Amino acid sequence: MKSKIKKNSENIQKNKDVLEKKTISSSNIKSSDSLSKLPNVLYDSGWLNIEDRNNDTSSVELEIITDEYEDTTKNGQLAPFRIDYVFKNILEIADSWLPFIRSCILIKKQPLINVEGVMSYQPYEYDLDYYEIYGDSQLIYKGQYPDLRLFPETDRITGQFDINLSSKWFYGTLEYTQSGFDLELRNGYIVYVLTTYDIVPLSGHPGYYSYKTFETLAIDAISPSSITGEGTYIVYTATAPGGTPQVDSIATKNVQKTAPMFEDFTEIHASGALYENDIFQNFHSIDNPKIVQFEGDIGSGTATLVSFDYSWTEKWRVFYSNKRAREYRFRKSDSLQNLFNVPDEAYYETATLPYAQLSVVINPVGYPEIIQEDTESILQSFHDEPVWTKITDNKYQRIIEGGIILSSSAEVEESTPILEEDETYSPSGTFYVWDGANRGDVDYPIYEPITSGVQIRLLISAMNPVSSLDFKKTRRTDNA
Repeated sequence: MKSKIKKNSENIQKNKDVLEKKTISSSNIKSSDSLSKLPNVLYDSGWLNIEDRNNDTSSVELEIITDEYEDTTKNGQLAPFRIDYVFKNILEIADSWLPFIRSCILIKKQPLINVEGVMSYQPYEYDLDYYEIYGDSQLIYKGQYPDLRLFPETDRITGQFDINLSSKWFYGTLEYTQSGFDLELRNGYIVYVLTTYDIVPLSGHPGYYSYKTFETLAIDAISPSSITGEGTYIVYTATAPGGTPQVDSIATKNVQKTAPMFEDFTEIHASGALYENDIFQNFHSIDNPKIVQFEGDIGSGTATLVSFDYSWTEKWRVFYSNKRAREYRFRKSDSLQNLFNVPDEAYYETATLPYAQLSVVINPVGYPEIIQEDTESILQSFHDEPVWTKITDNKYQRIIEGGIILSSSAEVEESTPILEEDETYSPSGTFYVWDGANRGDVDYPIYEPITSGVQIRLLISAMNPVSSLDFKKTRRTDNA
């Protein structure tokens, strides 16, 4: 029993010795840690106002975030801005210390300014310029795209033009043969049609005919067999009084009519890509259409129809008046009159102009409207990894770049120019002439975020590596 007690006593003493050794090791760790110092500050820029540009070896730049985000038309909207900073510091330091250099960017702000990590933003803005075009009190067009040729169905639905002043654009492909070639005018619009029909030869006088023609820009329906629209209807009558043949004609303008197609001579003006024997030749625009004349007893056409495939694709053509003889045309111009292709008496059956005055108003009262952007922008702060550039041994330049997103209430009022204009056109002779315009930019308010009172500071420090090395040494002693 005594030997067992003695053995237990020896074990207790051994455990005590082990604990004392661990205490010594722990004491060594604390001792080595006590040798380490707080991080050594190698550089402190001090608090710099964001307006500062140069400060010894550092530069701090403020850049309001890009134009897309810098302002809003809504006073008080929370709006972002960004501080872009670039610090360049020259440090005299041993190569072995480079892994232990740390930097810290500090921001001091006033209470009205927030620091954002990630921020979503949808600014308010002034919508596009708004136009209103009238003939006296008759609306011709109102909206933001007065210079279109093909007005969408949505514009008609929203009342941006009067349907009584419009016709349909028909889109498709025309196939024909001519002079031994297979031709196609693909994917274009019909601009103008002249159709000849009801051909009656004058007996005893070859080459003389009575017939009718219908020509139109304002097409309401069209197929290979007929066309419906408003245009000029002419009746030609061949007679031979006293045996001498003659052809007399009576023309009526601004006639709403349905007439046959391709019964005899037919002329079509259309846009599209022209192919000859399936090889592309050139492209014809609406302003410079391809003219195709189909053969018949009347005229000198040489084309033969193969296929005529056109349909309405919900596009509208707008005219100056409900006598759809002159297409409404508009050019956006800062120095010249906006309207062109204006009505002329020659295009109307009554030989009178449709209005006492044409007028254009750009941005009347209430326009342009204030709208919120459709898309949301996600903004995020960033901080690039520092870049070291060696100058000489133990001398380096450290470059630190980044951008910090902040936000504040947009209350700093600035201005942006908005065009306002009134112009008129009055009859002179047989058509309208430009009277002149009251044109100029008017300042409208915009609002930018509050940015004053923000300061930035850079601290560069060296973390003392001694404690890490002593800790490893102690652990090696402890494991021995």
